[in-house]
Amino acid sequence: MKAFIGLLKKERFAYLGTGIGLLGAVLILIWLAPIAIHRYFDSTSIHHNRYVLVVVCFLLIIMVGLLYQFMGSLNRDINKRELWLHNQQSIVKLIFAKAVYQGIQTILLCSVSFIGFFFVGEEIVGSMKQMLVFYMFSMYVLLAAYALFSLILLCFFALNIQLNRYIGKLSGFITFIGGIAFISLSGDTPSHLLPFWKISTEPIIANLPQFNNETIFMAQEFYLVQGLAYLLFFIFLFVLACKWIERVITR
Repeated sequence: MKAFIGLLKKERFAYLGTGIGLLGAVLILIWLAPIAIHRYFDSTSIHHNRYVLVVVCFLLIIMVGLLYQFMGSLNRDINKRELWLHNQQSIVKLIFAKAVYQGIQTILLCSVSFIGFFFVGEEIVGSMKQMLVFYMFSMYVLLAAYALFSLILLCFFALNIQLNRYIGKLSGFITFIGGIAFISLSGDTPSHLLPFWKISTEPIIANLPQFNNETIFMAQEFYLVQGLAYLLFFIFLFVLACKWIERVITR
């Protein structure tokens, strides 16, 4: 456990400054940008601008955490290959520590951004309990999205460095085409492969606040067996991608 905490501290030392800078950008986007947009560019209300910018902040935080920090940290350690070859920790633990640190930072920054939802006027109307449920639901969705996209990026990163051994810089183009093909094929995947132990999300949706008198979220069913199967499959893919990367960089 101490070794894993040490890996987290290493990531904090490398990317804490970026996190602080991103926090400053988030605060500016939420509190100052809505006023400037309303005054100079747009006739819509400050409340509406802030509502939109909070959502933009969520996307910005996830994109920076994934593309710049998580993937950047992977590239940095691969370029300093000795760190990987002579580190006493397994490569699975090394990459998992990177993902965990970025996940924690993503949730913290998104939590700060979420405060902006309390100052959007009639765009969101709800009690403190409803806003708390909305917060927990939003953080769950954001964390799930972060985990899914980090896994996808890790798998295609492994594919890219493998292809780079054979075709050089052309590997980036091939990987990009593979990503487009993956997105196209994933849209045709059945939504309920293992429809067992159904859990309705209606109680959660019923306790969410109102969004500008519109229905944003629809109640759906969650299948526990399918969720556990996906979780085990994602863990398997994560370990497989890590071992693949290890095999390529240590050859």
